[in-house]
Amino acid sequence: MKRTWLSCASLLFVLSPTASGTQEAKPSAAPSRVYWQLFTGCDSGESCTRKETFQVAPLPSGSCALTVRNGDGFGTDETRSYEIFLNGERVIPVHRSGNARVDVKVLGKNTLKVVLTGESFRRVSVEILCDAQTDRTANGQLTKQLNETITRVRTGGTPTIQDEAAQHLAKLTRGANPNEVDDKTVADLVSLLDLPVARYWVAVCLGNLGIRAKIAIPKLQELLAQEDCRFVEKSAAGGIRYALSQMDTKPLDPKCE
Repeated sequence: MKRTWLSCASLLFVLSPTASGTQEAKPSAAPSRVYWQLFTGCDSGESCTRKETFQVAPLPSGSCALTVRNGDGFGTDETRSYEIFLNGERVIPVHRSGNARVDVKVLGKNTLKVVLTGESFRRVSVEILCDAQTDRTANGQLTKQLNETITRVRTGGTPTIQDEAAQHLAKLTRGANPNEVDDKTVADLVSLLDLPVARYWVAVCLGNLGIRAKIAIPKLQELLAQEDCRFVEKSAAGGIRYALSQMDTKPLDPKCE
């Protein structure tokens, strides 16, 4: 008998035994759907690739799982094979039949690629569900770590120390929930763009926060115009372009003389 994966759209209740002196447990929050899409095969019946981009805001602090339902989930209209990539990583290798489930990590801006084989009536659906539970203690810890690292960037005794601290900022915000970062911390991060030695990694850090850091857009555009015209070995232009792309903003064209 085939094993199928069914997603739960309603609230789940965990009940304690009804014996004397026991109480009913509180309901647990249902996983939140952050993505769903149906992909069909190709008219030729050959292998073809489907690609989609999607945003997740706010980012969930809990775990996420990607589920693939092949055909109707019970053996009808299944594709002959499928393969799933999320943000450039192959999360589900080639499957010949049946459904699949895997734990994944989502970002503010994501790219999903599905490679499938089968005629146009064959289909797979892809769903991502995330635990809605938040951890307030972890949230406060992130802000504390960011502020401590911002101070190291500002006061580092050498360019190497400042550069390493800026890299740590990018690492801290990678995959983090942008809503865990308060307005003051975002503003402090933007102010670090004035330090050329840290500019590349600070821009990457702001990009990791996506539209949460949109106040940085004017400054990023201004600095990109400068960086594009600096013919040096190491430029911050790549980091700035990444940040603008994560904020859904088109970089201005360079106007170097």
